[in-house]
Amino acid sequence: MRRRSPPLPTWRKDPRYRLVVNKQTEASALVVAQCKDPNVPTGNKLFRQAVNWGIDRQRIVDTAYLGFGEVRDLPFPSNAPAYDETRNHHYTFGLDKAKSLLAQSGVTSPTVDFMWTTAAPDIANVAQILQSDLARIGITLNLKPTEPVAALNALFNSTFTGLFGATILLGQLHPSVMNGSPYYSAGCNWCSFHSDDLARVDDAILRAADPIKARDAFNAWSDVLDQHSPCPSARSIRIFSLQRKLVARLSTLLAIGSRPTMPG
Repeated sequence: MRRRSPPLPTWRKDPRYRLVVNKQTEASALVVAQCKDPNVPTGNKLFRQAVNWGIDRQRIVDTAYLGFGEVRDLPFPSNAPAYDETRNHHYTFGLDKAKSLLAQSGVTSPTVDFMWTTAAPDIANVAQILQSDLARIGITLNLKPTEPVAALNALFNSTFTGLFGATILLGQLHPSVMNGSPYYSAGCNWCSFHSDDLARVDDAILRAADPIKARDAFNAWSDVLDQHSPCPSARSIRIFSLQRKLVARLSTLLAIGSRPTMPG
């Protein structure tokens, strides 16, 4: 039987190991909204904005991801060319603002499904936090952990209802990758979200070459995503690894041509 590894906090306290964080590669947890039907809650832009204001990203980073990651509402980490401090923190945790937007949306006593694949147990923690906070503004979140094949089939074919907890990579690369992203592409995305505004800015981030025009294009793309909120980021998490300190020391010594002295 395979022995289960100790939890990460145990490893972090073990003096034999060190934690190595890759600051160049990240993943973002997303709350994907089903937008195809304007007559259901998640098809309503103001409802999606209310959910965006109701995400306690700091709590998610601290609790679900043990402090690893950044708080932000767009898919760009701080080392990405499209990162903008103000835009990446447009949505802070504000239940009063969320409640006001919910009232403006005209959606009353909503019950919304939140699906995720059981192959991603971290999303279960995100779902529970979101369920607790949205309940405080009158949104009932029906949690639906789903076996991987069925969950991904629902996501890839955009047949899920309500919200879907997912993860995206590559936000640290050139922003034009979002043009072909299954979450954000204007041509085809798993949110079933379509907008002339998104098509315009999606094309601009792909074609902009001049640095100043490119920055304007990145900002315009971020503004459209913040406004429509089809797929807000709940947090980012940095990729990390654990190394035995002896192994790390050996690697360093061998790299500089020294002969290590092995412990007795």
